[in-house]
Amino acid sequence: MKKYASLLVLQVPRDNPCICPAAGIRARRHDAFVETAKTGDFDILFYGDSITDLWNVEIDPAGNPGGKGVFNKYFSDVKAATP
Repeated sequence: MKKYASLLVLQVPRDNPCICPAAGIRARRHDAFVETAKTGDFDILFYGDSITDLWNVEIDPAGNPGGKGVFNKYFSDVKAATP
């Protein structure tokens, strides 16, 4: 076993809120997605950030263009969940 001892050593990965939400600013957002997911009343749930958030609007309050038209073009026949 000594010959291969170094192959058995594993490093513990650092915390990554993208794969395991950490408490803080993302916690409420994650909880909203969990509650939406529990309903099961959708075909697909896009768990994202500002990019997916802007799919629901033509333009956001800051004047950034939204993606509602593009979203409707490709996903109008899908019941998408939005927290």
